[in-house]
Amino acid sequence: MTPHQYLFYAIQKKLHLDTVWYRYCFTVVRETDASKAKLYPGKLVQEPFGFFYIDDENKPVKIQTNQKTSEPLFGKNDPVTITKDWFPSLQETSLETTIGRLLVNLFIVEAFGSKLPYMNDKFSPSDVEGKIAPLVKSTPPEGSERDPKVFYVDEYVKFCEGVSFLENLSAIFSHSVSRVGVLPAPGRREFKQELLKKYEGKLTDPVEMSKFEEELSQYDNNYLKQDPAYGTFMKGKTAKSRSKLFMSQGGEANNFTGSMEVTPIIPALEDGIALDDKGFTASSNVIRFGSFARGAETVNGGVVSKGLNNAADNWVVIDGDCGSKLGITRVYTGSETYRLIGRTAIIDGKLVEIPDQETASKFDGKSVILRSPLYCKMESTRTCSKCAGPELSVFKKGVTIPLGEVSSGILLDSLKIMHDSSLTTTVMDLKSVLS
Repeated sequence: MTPHQYLFYAIQKKLHLDTVWYRYCFTVVRETDASKAKLYPGKLVQEPFGFFYIDDENKPVKIQTNQKTSEPLFGKNDPVTITKDWFPSLQETSLETTIGRLLVNLFIVEAFGSKLPYMNDKFSPSDVEGKIAPLVKSTPPEGSERDPKVFYVDEYVKFCEGVSFLENLSAIFSHSVSRVGVLPAPGRREFKQELLKKYEGKLTDPVEMSKFEEELSQYDNNYLKQDPAYGTFMKGKTAKSRSKLFMSQGGEANNFTGSMEVTPIIPALEDGIALDDKGFTASSNVIRFGSFARGAETVNGGVVSKGLNNAADNWVVIDGDCGSKLGITRVYTGSETYRLIGRTAIIDGKLVEIPDQETASKFDGKSVILRSPLYCKMESTRTCSKCAGPELSVFKKGVTIPLGEVSSGILLDSLKIMHDSSLTTTVMDLKSVLS
């Protein structure tokens, strides 16, 4: 029997629903005498002289493989070709996939049967939920007919149980640290010296400094692609911190002085603090700005929150339409168009309702005038529900609640400075921002 034939046999025996099976197949196990004595059909046995499985008669059968016994029999990224015998709802005659994706898809089948096709790309539980959410209905009475095109609550509950089961396998499949992740990229010093020649005399310019940091970060990122945790644990702030540790501390944005120039801090953290006058001052300011200023700037969030509360404390949203023909012009693109749902647009002087996503998508990338509290005709501290829109109308006498998100954003930005910050550039769509 080959490893893939054993995998098929184990799946038929439903062993993939037991966490113990994953330990035997995807890790190297040293069994105790008591564990060795427990035999059952499908159990994988690792011996110094080969891999075996226990058949239906509780007898060991050798698995024909060249895999070293000092390594697991399977890896989550190992390729495997499956057919409808493996996966009943498979649309293709056969499909090249990975063992990891196969096992995750099987949990979806356990929950929903053959209602969903095989997903052969990287996906998350939220991707599945997004597909089934519009079609979920209450569980029908026991014994009644089920619609094959509908997803029921009891099926969704079973899906959630499967996701929880997979979470318990994180110790086996999720890498948080590896040799690649903790060591610097080879040749980094030579690469940095080449970049310093390229950007000589330019690094006080924030745009050029940003490009310099980006090239250093990309060099380190290319090395990190060898890490099993790349793209999962090794991403975002973790990867950025590596760049500061091994490549360069980057540029100090002179937040205290308000200067448009940056002060380059060329040494990486592993090299220690820069000892030249400018470098040492910049390093000290970075530390001070990340600690003292973090606390000082959080005050801004409180001040803004208090001001908004005072301004909107007596504000009330009234059901109805004031009839205003004025509004705020803005461009909504891509995923932003969902914010148009429930709003009232002004097109050629006429009021147009936007009831659903299909209608909202028609305004993608276009300039649209929306009714706004700014132009509401209601007197005093009142706004009609048409101008307020569906999100504000929920808080008829509590407009201060959603306004708190403004101060929360200021507070969040101040707190994030302490944890990790880097100089970056971005492309701004002025038409969208200033409209």
